[in-house]
Amino acid sequence: MRKLIIPLSILILVWIACSNKNKDVSKREDGTVELQKDEKIYSEKTSYEKGMDLFEADSYRNALSKFEEVEKSDSNYADAQEKIKICKQELAAIDEKNKERDKIENKYKRMFEKTGQYLHEKQNKLLRNGFREYQSGYEEAPDGSDQIAMYYSKEEDGYTVHVRLQYSYAMDSHYARVWIE
Repeated sequence: MRKLIIPLSILILVWIACSNKNKDVSKREDGTVELQKDEKIYSEKTSYEKGMDLFEADSYRNALSKFEEVEKSDSNYADAQEKIKICKQELAAIDEKNKERDKIENKYKRMFEKTGQYLHEKQNKLLRNGFREYQSGYEEAPDGSDQIAMYYSKEEDGYTVHVRLQYSYAMDSHYARVWIE
């Protein structure tokens, strides 16, 4: 039994070392990129190699700055110039998509800026605009009271638009929140 455990332990250690070897960049849930703690290995890389790590992690803004640091004498200069073009195209596409998203979000936020509307009027407006209620129940409101909150959603241009309406303690007001996924 002991003869089997020692070689197996060595194999596991070798496998772990190999599997972690090329993981210099990791992508967080919020889309930002984190460089791993082994700064010595990272600092030995060229600007092109750093740019490639960032490019492969879809961190185009950071990759762009690294590719722009590549000197003409570098053998990877031509590829770096091509990657610069790709990064700029990707960033332009991301910016355009964000503008579309913001336009949709602002459209529905403006719907709730008008004062003097009762909550049931806003609910009816949502339903007329294709929203469907998917959840409701008592939740703590921003004023500290427990009031009914209703969640609505609809698909628009590839996005899911969510709206949360909630009564407030004061019967003449209510809370609204809009977000997009």
